[in-house]
Amino acid sequence: MKKMIFGALALVAILVVLEPQYAWTGDMYGQAKELIEVINS
Repeated sequence: MKKMIFGALALVAILVVLEPQYAWTGDMYGQAKELIEVINS
């Protein structure tokens, strides 16, 4: 379970890095945040 959370956080970190270059990552970032909230709940 911890690996899933770590992987999700890593995904968010990657999206944050890419966001300035790709506008569409903003939508993916929002979905990733929702996914993490579901995992952590």
